[in-house]
Amino acid sequence: MRKEYGKTLRELFATKMKLQFPQFEDVKVKSMYLWPGDRAYCWRASDRLHCWIVLSPGKKDSDKFMVLIGWSKQGRYPELSIVTCAESPTTNSEEFEN
Repeated sequence: MRKEYGKTLRELFATKMKLQFPQFEDVKVKSMYLWPGDRAYCWRASDRLHCWIVLSPGKKDSDKFMVLIGWSKQGRYPELSIVTCAESPTTNSEEFEN
């Protein structure tokens, strides 16, 4: 994602998260599954249950982004249960057509 788009995306996303989901807080996570520029938000629903929303802007050659949603019953970032899509999205986003 272009630098200026990524910055604006992260700012707008953070603002909306505070308004729509105030229980989630922006947290710093060290994980091999998070890239520079990703933003992780966590809601500690209980001592063990942590709910996660991750904003992941696309690479420099793509102005796309993903929002990942997950949870952990281990009270931490869900690294061991990361499941990725088996198929890559198509270049013309056919997967969103009905």
